[in-house]
Amino acid sequence: MLKSKLLLGVILGVSMATVPTAQNAKPSASSSNRPALSALDYIEIEQLVYKYGWALDSGENNGFAYADLYSADGTFTGSNQGPSGRTYQGRENLAALARGGRRGPLNVGHLVTNVVITPTAEGAIGRAYVGIFDMGDGGKAPAAGHGGFYDDVYVKTDAGWRIKKRTYIESKWGEPNVSIPAPIPPVQALEEGKASPSKAKGPTLTARDYVELQQLVARYPYGLDMNNDDGRSYASLFAPDGTFSCILPAAEKPVPGEPERCQTPTGQGAPNGQPRAKGSAALAKMVTTEEPHGPNYARHFIFNHVIEPTAGAAKGREYLAVVDIVPGQQGKSHSIYLLGRYDDEYVKTPQGWRFKTRTFTAAARRQAPAGTQ
Repeated sequence: MLKSKLLLGVILGVSMATVPTAQNAKPSASSSNRPALSALDYIEIEQLVYKYGWALDSGENNGFAYADLYSADGTFTGSNQGPSGRTYQGRENLAALARGGRRGPLNVGHLVTNVVITPTAEGAIGRAYVGIFDMGDGGKAPAAGHGGFYDDVYVKTDAGWRIKKRTYIESKWGEPNVSIPAPIPPVQALEEGKASPSKAKGPTLTARDYVELQQLVARYPYGLDMNNDDGRSYASLFAPDGTFSCILPAAEKPVPGEPERCQTPTGQGAPNGQPRAKGSAALAKMVTTEEPHGPNYARHFIFNHVIEPTAGAAKGREYLAVVDIVPGQQGKSHSIYLLGRYDDEYVKTPQGWRFKTRTFTAAARRQAPAGTQ
């Protein structure tokens, strides 16, 4: 039991609390008779929340990848759509939300963080921040367009955790002009629920695997941006023969500071770049000689980490915002240099999970200043 509680305490990016409500799926009761979830329940709900942005932005499967994140009776309400908001229900109506406009695998729009999950008597409820980004068409730099938070109800179905109800609340200063849900409840000690028998078909991962992979990805920006050991920490995140690749859209003019040896896209399919570096020595050299870094440097912000088990291994994907935060410019606009995605293959080594391959594909970037040669 102690081991399970320790595992719950280190799940990356998830805050947990307790409040009573009524949904459709019943989690395990704890020794204190408070609703409880297993470590894997928390992780699966968090993964559901992160998959949402990918499915909505890409429009995958004609929008049905998005619709299938909901339960059969699930609803989405946009409180910013009209005076009283607008609610969508039904698979076809939900799928239509992920159609039209800019879609595709390189559309990076909904960046989610601050996921709070609360066990309930019949399932779970949740809250998550979302930044909705503008890709910067027409030569404009990418920027944060708008955002707010999601207020959610989750239900456990035969297919796993799904969204039963999601309401989007637009961020606004001052007095609200829409109905606002109750604040998240105070944090309480976690109760460990009994894990339900898995109904998953095919490869699976344990809760410990998910946590270790989340921690691997969370460590990546520190090795890249801060790099206080000549790239050794960065290279140690990869398998000995691991590779890093990057794909950048073609630019009319050179962009100062852009990564070297990146490929241009060859099509609309999955990213497939040539390695920029392969092996520990090359990875350490790349990050030390070609990437800006410093002991208090923070530039790479990662969101929406989705993990999928594969035969004997795992793969993952994340959204990335590369933000140039300029010292002494507090209160002024900072520059989003790149928006894009990472596509990962993970391998389990004797030292734990490591990157086998990591490919970065830029979806949008700051254009070269006028007069740049």
